[in-house]
Amino acid sequence: MSNFNLNNFMTEVRRSSVSRSDRFEVQITPPATLQGFTKDSKLVSLYCDITNLPGMSVSTKGLKLYGPAYQRPISSEFNGEAINMTFYLDRDMNVKAFFDAWMFKVVNPNSFNVSYSQDYIAEIKISQLNENDDETYAIYLEDAFPRAMSLVDLSAGAVNQAGRLNMTFAYRRWFSTHPSYTGSKAKTSFNPLLEDPMTNRLINPNTVSRKPPTGAGAGNRPFRVDISGTNSSSKQ
Repeated sequence: MSNFNLNNFMTEVRRSSVSRSDRFEVQITPPATLQGFTKDSKLVSLYCDITNLPGMSVSTKGLKLYGPAYQRPISSEFNGEAINMTFYLDRDMNVKAFFDAWMFKVVNPNSFNVSYSQDYIAEIKISQLNENDDETYAIYLEDAFPRAMSLVDLSAGAVNQAGRLNMTFAYRRWFSTHPSYTGSKAKTSFNPLLEDPMTNRLINPNTVSRKPPTGAGAGNRPFRVDISGTNSSSKQ
């Protein structure tokens, strides 16, 4: 007998509802070199029209010892090659100018020198919201930066149509936050917060410090690399 029951399904949907793709928020924390654009980054967050939650895959390798072969996991990939976002453009083109400046920080348009990563990487937070604008789930993209900017269409016939800009971001990896991970509603002992990779220490040893957190529970709390050389922070 099937486990599906239409009445139970309808009751559960009325009780817990479903996630709505139009209820989301994007927050971009600009790199230190773009702190003058902090106000514009808030505008960018408001003007985000389309985005998506990134995927993940586990790399496997075939193993055959005896009997049928099977796949064994060897690594994980966070699909950091590209995540696409579409933004409305404001009248004064502050959104466009923000992304122009950010991309120029990645590669100098005059010398074509690539900057140190701490000068252009940022954190991007994508939140799923409910009908009351409460955050129910969030994903953080670590070490994100823009890697592609699309053409912006202009047309004399497009009367009263808002301009849009498509951006493609690359990132190192992502982690998620959800009430089922921690606190009274925790359903797992695994903490999904990620520690920074040791390779970040090779970015610029003169400006990178790796200080373990102190205080109660510090031994189990992941900490982040402080690329500013002032203090280290922890994600809760």
